[in-house]
Amino acid sequence: MTKREEEIIEAMIVVIMRYGLSRTSMNDIAKQSGLSRQSIYLCFSTKDELLRAATRLLCGRAIAEIKQEFEQSDDLAQRLNKIFDAIAVKSFKMIQQSTDPSDILNGFNEAARDELVSASEQYRIAIEEALAPYEEAIVGHQMSLFQLSDYIQQSLMALKHSPKNEAHLHELLSVLRNSTLTLCGVDIAKS
Repeated sequence: MTKREEEIIEAMIVVIMRYGLSRTSMNDIAKQSGLSRQSIYLCFSTKDELLRAATRLLCGRAIAEIKQEFEQSDDLAQRLNKIFDAIAVKSFKMIQQSTDPSDILNGFNEAARDELVSASEQYRIAIEEALAPYEEAIVGHQMSLFQLSDYIQQSLMALKHSPKNEAHLHELLSVLRNSTLTLCGVDIAKS
């Protein structure tokens, strides 16, 4: 992705947060980015194409944050916290700051379905990587590494839009984190 494409995506995010997805036009995005409509269309032929690119960019950034944490720490609790923050907390905050959260969720889900599936699998793989050292304990609880990583990933995707508020989100994430640590045989008191 080029720097210009990233700038266009950043401008689009600002505009859809302000107006909602369905009311955002390519003209609005061009105005926010300081580029002409023609320049926008040279990079992205439709708003849906722009949404798909935005999904890839945001997922790529989240995965990069997660991998950076993995390089800095092998502590499962810290890794889970980073995963939860990158996948659920940041998305929740962004959605809640928008003027019409359901418009944004429905629009992204419709336009970027394939990219969301790909992002979900990348997130699941990152979660599986964090859990891999604890595979024996997980298998001892009658589940596979894949099953637990898939469950956590699916839970995180649902938690982006179901909590009442941010405090409720953190309560739910705490339950998911502590349950996962317990399944992995990690002492919660030390985490």
